[in-house]
Amino acid sequence: MILELFLQLCITTAVVPYDGITLYNPINGGDANRTVLIDNDGNQLQEWIGAYVSSEKSFT
Repeated sequence: MILELFLQLCITTAVVPYDGITLYNPINGGDANRTVLIDNDGNQLQEWIGAYVSSEKSFT
């Protein structure tokens, strides 16, 4: 799955880890209506699936 590959890339390329969680929402593809909350280890804490594709992108 694209999300899993993205998470691996984020975890392996992070220079300085931070203490917190990440809200991720893809803007293209089959998972575009899905929003995921993950921790620093890549564990999924919560998932929301909407009826429509998100029109906004969260930013860090």
